[in-house]
Amino acid sequence: SQTTSFKIPFVFPEVQALFSFILKWHGDDYDTQSGVHVTYSNFVMVHGLMPEESRGKDWRFQVKGLASATLPTKMSMDEFRTTFDTRNTCPSDSVYTPVEGILESTDAASIDLLVDLPRDQWDSPLSLCSAGQSQGSKVKVCLRNALEADPSEVSLAACLVADAGVELIMVEVQNECTEDDLEELWEELVGCDIAGLPMKNRIGLRLQCEDSSDEEATERLLHAAVVELGIKHFDVSLQSDSSNVVSYQTLHRVLGSAEVMAEVECSLELAR
Repeated sequence: SQTTSFKIPFVFPEVQALFSFILKWHGDDYDTQSGVHVTYSNFVMVHGLMPEESRGKDWRFQVKGLASATLPTKMSMDEFRTTFDTRNTCPSDSVYTPVEGILESTDAASIDLLVDLPRDQWDSPLSLCSAGQSQGSKVKVCLRNALEADPSEVSLAACLVADAGVELIMVEVQNECTEDDLEELWEELVGCDIAGLPMKNRIGLRLQCEDSSDEEATERLLHAAVVELGIKHFDVSLQSDSSNVVSYQTLHRVLGSAEVMAEVECSLELAR
């Protein structure tokens, strides 16, 4: 085997290392609904989407600094640990497994809610959120097709998800979204009055981009998200160029140009 350690972003043929981005302060807010102070992080949190084609490959890499990892398919934690070298990747309770039917364990769950569907079709994912809260599971929700729905509908869905106890809510938009569209959506989302953690610290961005997308337009949109809107959570692809979610390299460039502190500390071992 061959081991490589480095302090800057570097792309291997199939495996990309990731970084952590740190803004060094925390916030404290008084929650009028619960009557308690809520302490939250103002770090920029990077959430990795693990490669689609995982099984059957001899992956051996370490990624330090992820706030969470989301698996593409249902996978036991034992299999996850066998497939990936997970030391220092992310907190052990923040590896999210996709769930559609019922929650079968107390592992962290990843749930999709299609906001452009009629509200009665939100019932199933919302029930899963509530079930996760009841059994003490961490839950991550992605509000899919956000640009296909009215911003008020997306905001309502986010409020219902937050009311169910979810503290990580990613909003999926395409990079054809304009900065004005994103700002309008964000203002609707953070305007929700929710008990506990403020909505601005729950909401994140999953930016979809096609292979032929305008890279400059993508970076402008990310820059607006980071600098102007102050979004704190970002889903990024750990996959090769076949992924349609924004890559960590692109986000890294944006945070660098915005003078947001970025720390890269990765090591990688490719088994042969």
